[in-house]
Amino acid sequence: MNAVNWDSVPVADPPPGAVEVPLSGFGFLAVAGILELGVPDAVYCLPREARPGGVPDSGTVPEDISVFLADAGIRGPADPLAHCWFIVPPPSMPTEGFWEALDEAEPLRQAGAGPLGRLEGLRAALQVLYSNS
Repeated sequence: MNAVNWDSVPVADPPPGAVEVPLSGFGFLAVAGILELGVPDAVYCLPREARPGGVPDSGTVPEDISVFLADAGIRGPADPLAHCWFIVPPPSMPTEGFWEALDEAEPLRQAGAGPLGRLEGLRAALQVLYSNS
């Protein structure tokens, strides 16, 4: 299982233009991919209790995220819902519609099925997007 250093993420207000990571396996897979690539200043988090509204009722439970990440060979954060996670998109990506644009990136569209296929496609897409910035 890949060891992603979730503790390396700064607990700080994200800069303007950062997008909140959805409470989904795909969202956390994107964070893991960026951390694996070592993109500087691209991921931030804040304790959820510091945010108005606390944990949104998305129907997502930490176990769903952990299982999705484990199926992709990634050990997730201890409690994915304890923080709000943010990604700073590369300058070539829109902040509005970032997740849709990322999902439509060519390497991801051509990826195999399942979490492992999504991870491989996502890694390739993120590498291209962040290296072209």
